[in-house]
Amino acid sequence: MNAGRNWVSLASLLVATGTVWVQSPLSQAGQCDPLPGLFPSALGEYVGLIRQTNGTPGDRAGFFSFTINSKGCVNGKLILGRYAGDLSYPIVDEPIVTEGVVRGWRYQFWLFAGNLWDGTFRQEMTAEVQLDFATGTNLVRGTLSDAHEHRGVVVPATWSAELAGQQAAVYVRTNPAPTAGAYTLVFPGGDGVNEPAGAGFATVNVDAGGHVRLEGFLADGAHITQRTSISKDGQWPLFARLYSGKGAVSGWLFFPSLPGDAVNGTVSWTKPPLPAAQAYAAGFANSLEVAASRYWRPTGRTSGWNFTNGVAVFSGGSLAAPLTNTFLVSSSGKITCSPPNRLSLKLVSALGLFQGTVKPAAGKSYTFKGALLQDRDCGYGYFIDEHKLSGLVFVGPES
Repeated sequence: MNAGRNWVSLASLLVATGTVWVQSPLSQAGQCDPLPGLFPSALGEYVGLIRQTNGTPGDRAGFFSFTINSKGCVNGKLILGRYAGDLSYPIVDEPIVTEGVVRGWRYQFWLFAGNLWDGTFRQEMTAEVQLDFATGTNLVRGTLSDAHEHRGVVVPATWSAELAGQQAAVYVRTNPAPTAGAYTLVFPGGDGVNEPAGAGFATVNVDAGGHVRLEGFLADGAHITQRTSISKDGQWPLFARLYSGKGAVSGWLFFPSLPGDAVNGTVSWTKPPLPAAQAYAAGFANSLEVAASRYWRPTGRTSGWNFTNGVAVFSGGSLAAPLTNTFLVSSSGKITCSPPNRLSLKLVSALGLFQGTVKPAAGKSYTFKGALLQDRDCGYGYFIDEHKLSGLVFVGPES
């Protein structure tokens, strides 16, 4: 152990299910751990991501958050694949002493949930987690696995996953989060053969307390939501569980340090293999560099776009060639679309989103939607055709 750091080991994180709730004597007595007396800066919320990269059932992503309160009690949640549970009930083990100095305290947890079923048996998981109180960011590092003890027999791990997180920032009314406000995000599309060609999107709102709320769609139509907190150094652990826990979108995004800068970062989007008759049947694991913009809601009767002559381009999916339509935006925000394709376009100016339908001269009508990147004065989105293939939508000024 590094003597220059103050570490707390969260030892033996047990995951169990069922109706039997085991409580430690300390938790029953309303007592926890004298850790806050040693490290007052340890109090607060911690958030982070989990990534499994070895063992069966293969790569999985996850998320965790927990809070250490003024009594030293820990409560939170953990998600990994189809597993989900609640962190609670710490037990005092022993202090960590390095070179005669108490550096931290050991914790033991039970993780309870009602739905930790992998299809064959109810599973336990264990984790070793460390909190670093010396850096000022209070980092969380650790490893999660399915190693456990069953009726006195030690069952070795068949997989392991890395945990990484940070302490969340704390803001008050007199010191609100500098990143507070509205944002729009776009998740770029792929090659259209092995993965969707369309662009996913989301709206993001950060309140004065540094809490993040995301809602949006990926380019295959999957709905994503999340509520979490920003870390002390402006990082956001984006995570949304998808496809009944068999896939996810996950990654660290970074909020700007200067006003006007955009959120940036890379996320991983994984989708499991599907029946051969479905689109993108082989599944995929995409790394997506997020495009984002701060969004300022227009005031008065304005559109939110800084152009009057616009163009909408549809490509990918089953289209043999791109479809292009022009449109006009009035000073009041009314949109008038032109032939040759039957286009209906609407801007949801309160959120920075757009939506509509387009019908080629020969073919079925497509519904589309997307998000405006206000600082680029354009927008991206997706449509899904009759073959369940995803295509890209672009709207912007006519060049």
